[in-house]
Amino acid sequence: MSEDRTVFHSESLRQAAHIAAVLPAFLLRFLPVPWAFLLVFFLVIHNLLLLPRYAPGLIRPGESRLGGVFLYPLAIAVLVLLYPTQFEIVVGVWALVAVGDGLSTIIGRWQPISALPWNPAKSVGGSLAFIAFGTLACCILMVWTVPGLGDSPRILLICLVCAIIAALAESLPVRIDDNLLVPFTAAPCLAILLTSSIETGEWTLTAWTLVSAIGLNIAVAVAAYLLRLVNRNGACGGAVIGIFVYILGGPAAYVLLLAVLILDPLLERFGISSGSSEAILRQDEVWRGSKYAVTHFAVALLMALLWICTDGIDPLLRLMYLAALAVVLSETVIQELSAVVDRFSFFRVDEGSSATPGLSPGRGVLPVGGTVLLVGCAWLMGFCEASLTPAVIVGATLGSWSKSWVQIQAEKEELTLDREWLSFIATWIGAIATAILAYLLGGPWQA
Repeated sequence: MSEDRTVFHSESLRQAAHIAAVLPAFLLRFLPVPWAFLLVFFLVIHNLLLLPRYAPGLIRPGESRLGGVFLYPLAIAVLVLLYPTQFEIVVGVWALVAVGDGLSTIIGRWQPISALPWNPAKSVGGSLAFIAFGTLACCILMVWTVPGLGDSPRILLICLVCAIIAALAESLPVRIDDNLLVPFTAAPCLAILLTSSIETGEWTLTAWTLVSAIGLNIAVAVAAYLLRLVNRNGACGGAVIGIFVYILGGPAAYVLLLAVLILDPLLERFGISSGSSEAILRQDEVWRGSKYAVTHFAVALLMALLWICTDGIDPLLRLMYLAALAVVLSETVIQELSAVVDRFSFFRVDEGSSATPGLSPGRGVLPVGGTVLLVGCAWLMGFCEASLTPAVIVGATLGSWSKSWVQIQAEKEELTLDREWLSFIATWIGAIATAILAYLLGGPWQA
């Protein structure tokens, strides 16, 4: 027990120093950019070279000098360079990192309440403390630095939303230091919310859009987890992807993503082949975790992120986004309907591996059906032009077929690729093939 008290006391001192380090942020109101950067640069050098000499107890046993103590001021220094004319963002993030993260650790150890369902190493008490105290500190520092922000109660809502996002990021079961994860998650959110609106093509992003995106995706993720369609990591990964797609792509892009996110695990868990031993084994091994979310939807997410950075080729990115989703959906359609189709096939082929089942003529048609269904829905929603839908159908089908070919080539080279990474490669092939075909068909971006 005494050892536990010693550890708790040491960690509390460390977090107290972590919180006190926010005090220099109050000086940014009076400092021009060069002096502000010199201030945070001094803090970087201080934590790297001086702090370990006169306060070694603030360094955790076995922790490198390039660990959290060093990354904390380094992240702030980077934000000063990224937002030289918006110090309200820098100090707001600084408050979340210092006060929110620091008090969440102290209160989480003192009054944990219960463990978070998606990360038992974090507690409900700690997350609530992060949100409450992080919101208050963020609001105080931002209004102190830019007094005009206090003219509207909207600033309190902005700080609350960013504190919730930062708390969620801090609670994720990922191996990224909180001193990097929290600031580089909160900073772009603050930048978005402080802007009255951002035009992204036909979609206008406002602060309320961000709030609704977060609430909607948290609700969907919780429902999917309770229905055992995904595990904790999969729910977190899907929620993050959904938030970005909703914000950057608008409702149509989000509905298409949500359809695949729901239909894919739903068909696999309750579909025709769900009772087979192979399907049960597959569900137990994968069960829709974070690796599944990354490998299956990374290409679609990248297309959504590029929408806000581009203008002329936006229609092309929409088609590539649609093709990546169609490849994911087609994979499940093949797995669930192949047994039925094979009964009526006149030709037999090798069954292939567990990762890539062999393609009979009947199985080869299944990706076309799944893609046509998704593309038809996208066209009815006005997401893509009818004249360019053949490019998506052919490109996504080629992507689905490519899994067997990639697996064969990998086996020849004695490489091991599991099902998830094969799907990642297939979505890339489908998206690129769609882009080439759409270009050949003469898309509107060529005008």
